[in-house]
Amino acid sequence: MKAIGYDRLGVGDGAKQLFSKQIPLRDIVSSQTNKLDMISLVKGLFSQKRLIVHDRDLFREILEQERKISDAGNILYQHPTGFHDDRFWSLCYACAVAAHSMAGVPRPAISVLQTKTRRSLAGLADAEIEKALNTI
Repeated sequence: MKAIGYDRLGVGDGAKQLFSKQIPLRDIVSSQTNKLDMISLVKGLFSQKRLIVHDRDLFREILEQERKISDAGNILYQHPTGFHDDRFWSLCYACAVAAHSMAGVPRPAISVLQTKTRRSLAGLADAEIEKALNTI
């Protein structure tokens, strides 16, 4: 184990006190931007076939994530009411921590090339997510 990732927001800072100081901890701020980066990373690892999920419950949680657009126009991911996504976010955190030490896996980044025909970033993200889910 190289490091343990934990959510710095909420109880994460308190949970940090439970671990030995010898264990390398990597804090992850679960901002909307970081969540989108983690989802992109997981999607990229799936498409590269570097991440294979054998757990049925985790696989279900991945597929249950719903993409929503907020009133402010922000992309949000959430699970349906009555369902859980704790395993899904644990996977995202683990992949974010592991990305630092995995050779050949670039840090997630979102970019848009300027062309004569402009495409929305949300449309590009949807296409990439659909492509990744179809390869699973």
